[in-house]
Amino acid sequence: MGRSPPRLASQSLFSASSQALQRLANAPRFIGTTLPGFTGILPPWGRQLHYHPHMHDIVPGDGLSQARDAWLPSRANCSVPVRALSPLSRALFTHERHTAGQLAPIDPHVWTPPWNVHRPATPPGAPSWPSLAPAVFKVAISTRRSVGLPDRIVTFTSRTAGRTRARPTRLDGRACMHRFLQHVLPAGVMKVRPFGFLNATCRLTTDPLRPMLTAHTGAPLEPPRGTATTPAQVICPHCGAPRIVLSRVWPVHRPLFDTR
Repeated sequence: MGRSPPRLASQSLFSASSQALQRLANAPRFIGTTLPGFTGILPPWGRQLHYHPHMHDIVPGDGLSQARDAWLPSRANCSVPVRALSPLSRALFTHERHTAGQLAPIDPHVWTPPWNVHRPATPPGAPSWPSLAPAVFKVAISTRRSVGLPDRIVTFTSRTAGRTRARPTRLDGRACMHRFLQHVLPAGVMKVRPFGFLNATCRLTTDPLRPMLTAHTGAPLEPPRGTATTPAQVICPHCGAPRIVLSRVWPVHRPLFDTR
């Protein structure tokens, strides 16, 4: 993907992945609708802060009918085939780059290898949210990964593909800032975009979706009920009375680099 301008390149990734999913979901042998619901996420970094833009799509699996009055289930073994999704998304992305006039600067060898499309299955319901939240709110590097700053050499942990052991990566301060800042998206470019019946243009709330899901699954779905929780009181160790919080003083975090 071209480094300049990243705005058009990011738009091409979103457009290619969404069109590929919608085209395959429209096939009658899969779901049979152009309204599958999925959320696209664009993280442009790798494990060691390298520039590695790629797409994450969280797909519920089923879809909404064109008339928006029926819930259409997908196949039991898959929603859309990965073998078809990989070349289709690559072809759509190539077309987007050609339309934007940015295909010529890219080496033609880039389009020769097959694209890697990975599709892990997640159990339905609440267990799927732990995989959704980190992908939405994750940044290029977290504070807990930074383990040291001796002599202005930033040390952070990372994992290579297929390994669970975290290994240290050491970078000069300028090199670390260079790797981190290249993952800041341009102004106005959203990192997360909903598509299908999750998009705001669908104008369909969750209230009419629940009867459709009930008719399909046979299990009644009720809106989630929030539980009111009262904040825990802090008891004074001397008199046993509840303490009254007047103000809070938060600790000051250490700067990432030594400014001396």
